[in-house]
Amino acid sequence: MTESQLATSLQDLGWQPETLARKLVEYAALHGRREHVHEKTPYKWLAGHRPRAPWPQLIAALLSAELARPISPATLGWAPNGKSDQQPLLPAYSGLALPWTVEGAMHAMRAVTEADPMDRRVFLTTMGAAMSAPAHEWLLAEPVAHLTRTGKSRRVNVSTVDELDLMNASLRRLDDGGGGDALLLMVRAHLRQVVALIGSGSYNDLVGRRLFSNAGELSRLAGWLAFDAGQHARAQRFWLAALRAAHTAGDRALAANTLGFMSCQAKDIRQPHEAVTLAETARRGYLDASPRVSAILALRAAEAHATNGSTTQCRRAIDDAFAHLDSPTTTAPDWSYWLNPGHAHGQAGFCYLKLGDHSAARRHFRLALRVSGTSTRSCVTSPPPTIAGQRSAVSPTKSNHFGRRPRLWDKNIDMTSHPSPIPGASPRNSSAAPVKHARQVTEASITTTLIPHRFDHPVSVQLMAEYAKERRPMVGFDDPPNLDRPAQYEPHQGLFIVAYAAGEPVACGGLRTSSLTERTAEIRKMFVVPNHRKRGVARLVLCGLEQFAFEHGVARIILETGSYNRAAMRLYASAGYTPIPPYVPGRPDFNRAFAKPLKSEPVPAPTGSC
Repeated sequence: MTESQLATSLQDLGWQPETLARKLVEYAALHGRREHVHEKTPYKWLAGHRPRAPWPQLIAALLSAELARPISPATLGWAPNGKSDQQPLLPAYSGLALPWTVEGAMHAMRAVTEADPMDRRVFLTTMGAAMSAPAHEWLLAEPVAHLTRTGKSRRVNVSTVDELDLMNASLRRLDDGGGGDALLLMVRAHLRQVVALIGSGSYNDLVGRRLFSNAGELSRLAGWLAFDAGQHARAQRFWLAALRAAHTAGDRALAANTLGFMSCQAKDIRQPHEAVTLAETARRGYLDASPRVSAILALRAAEAHATNGSTTQCRRAIDDAFAHLDSPTTTAPDWSYWLNPGHAHGQAGFCYLKLGDHSAARRHFRLALRVSGTSTRSCVTSPPPTIAGQRSAVSPTKSNHFGRRPRLWDKNIDMTSHPSPIPGASPRNSSAAPVKHARQVTEASITTTLIPHRFDHPVSVQLMAEYAKERRPMVGFDDPPNLDRPAQYEPHQGLFIVAYAAGEPVACGGLRTSSLTERTAEIRKMFVVPNHRKRGVARLVLCGLEQFAFEHGVARIILETGSYNRAAMRLYASAGYTPIPPYVPGRPDFNRAFAKPLKSEPVPAPTGSC
């Protein structure tokens, strides 16, 4: 192949060179890389110029995922050129395409727990049809006949496995309190010990199956923690290992639950078809599940169908979920402890909101508020439409830095503005109160939607790159890299939201705890793409941030903007902000600072000009 094969691939996908540039930036950000490609750069590649590292391997990986056929830099005419090009970039399933046997499960779990310090491989998130391939393999795999292991090694008895299961339960409860990298290290270390015990101990078939089930649940939890931290490829590797361990144990419920988490990830990285395939495979792979597990799997499927826009299938899955919840309670796995009617109604409400059925969404959200109990982080991956939530939440019994209780729902909140907002409890008395006054912004029947994102989410990174590109010529420099850290916009610290119109990100804004006082928050990174300005989008974002701050006990909001940005200053003045001395060191000449007390629930001022 020559470089013209790049053009052929783009034609097969129906992509323009600008589309390739945008997809590459998103794909790079998905893997934690900060490199960017100008939208016109692919034209140079099409003309025969060789991309610099790491783009040859990233382009090949992206095209492989999109076209569902293997493509390498060499096949595109780009042979390795220097050490930087020789760093292996491998798909997440690399080294995990193993037989569905005891040996295959052990190899997979060792692969994800025993990384060589000299290992320079970088794993890329699997996308497209390759995401659901392991699910089909699991459905067809032959059961493992027996797991008895004899010998002179240490004898593992039932009481030992009971203690391991209790440790797993404790780790899950720790995850309810916020997760994080430290907990992921703990889970991985514990998984390594269990794998070592499986490989060195002697036990009967029952104990062996429980050991593999224990290891599978630890790997599932590690995958969730990695996913929650935005480490998508690492999450996929843990989940692939969990799927094999669960199959070896004969634990169909655990395997199905793992596929459910894989479905949630597929939805999160814009792979709706694969999300549906994974969720439905999970349901079909464990038809004899307990009612609670069946309800969990049905709700995951409903969420996938809602994301995919499949109204009928989504409604059926929701109906199935509540039918299972109404069934007599039988034995259920400990990991399913989190599901209760409140959570189920919250997820159903989200699905109906996604489908545009506001009446049904309103009904389920009211029921959710009425019956909700305590919450966990990994239980509900799509909450009701409230700005008062984040990708992760701290424990419901633990106050955050804003002095308020965290949300009942905690991942990917979808808050749609419409004329009749879904009613919730009164401000500051409910963890699920919607943004009531954020007015609808429509043009040609397109509704603007606010969705919280991680600060390092690919879409957030893309918008911040556009923001920096526009700001740089005006001020002559970029902000220091450590001025805004992702942790500052996590739920215990603040919020970062993105506004979508017709499915495209058009604006963003962030709120973080100020270092000045505990009850002061700072608005940062307000940005609207040029072709959506003067439509009220900035005001919608501002109102969403203000209500989040109000509901979390913030007494005062501060912000700074450049003196060149007259439109922003008019917006802030019309929204009730008053000038204060600049507070960012070294920038008094070109920054203008503003503050606003939050004495009552925010009400938007008359339409501004942003």
